[in-house]
Amino acid sequence: MRRSRWKYKIFIGCLPIITLVALPIISLSQATSVGIVNIFRESATSSGVIKINGNSAISEQTITSPSLIETSLSEIKCTININKVGRLDFGSETKMNLAFDDNEIFGFLSNGSVTIYAQPTTILKIQTKDGLIKVSNQNQENTVVIDFAQGKTRVKTLAGSALLNKTLISSGQYFTVGDQNIEEVDSTNRSTLFFYLFVPIEITILSLLGSRSDFDIYNSQTNVGPRK
Repeated sequence: MRRSRWKYKIFIGCLPIITLVALPIISLSQATSVGIVNIFRESATSSGVIKINGNSAISEQTITSPSLIETSLSEIKCTININKVGRLDFGSETKMNLAFDDNEIFGFLSNGSVTIYAQPTTILKIQTKDGLIKVSNQNQENTVVIDFAQGKTRVKTLAGSALLNKTLISSGQYFTVGDQNIEEVDSTNRSTLFFYLFVPIEITILSLLGSRSDFDIYNSQTNVGPRK
């Protein structure tokens, strides 16, 4: 009986130390960013697949950082929600190496197009063969469309501001590598309004309904990653 009481006192005495050691580990696991894939088909018979690291993806699956994202036909769309930092909407026939952490989105876009909704304080750096795209002000929300579908980088800024190499592209403007001037986004195009206004609203609602948390996300497979 005395021995049991002695062990109990030791355990009670060590409990504060155990707690101090465990709390940082618990906090780290809860703070880790997570990517959740959402797939949208225009109809039940829509063809095409979304591939993550060469494997067919399904809605609500989680992805690790870094990952290779590939989309195929226009009848299927892919969105990736990243905890704390933002969301990416991928166009058809897009290929992108994507990496992220708690405050950064980094990637290499080799084909297609992607729309990125970056939360305030998020560092955004997307590379194409024509140069580097990044946000110029992290104290606001930034929405940037990067298009490399025609073999030439084109950047639209729908909210906030972005830099393509050294060219500043303010909200409502776009710039194509090789052109001399920055142009204004045509807001009268109905298809443009539908894609950049109504589709994000629908995606946000569906994401909230199917949102998840508390996933572990550690990987070191492919050749891109956030700075350290």
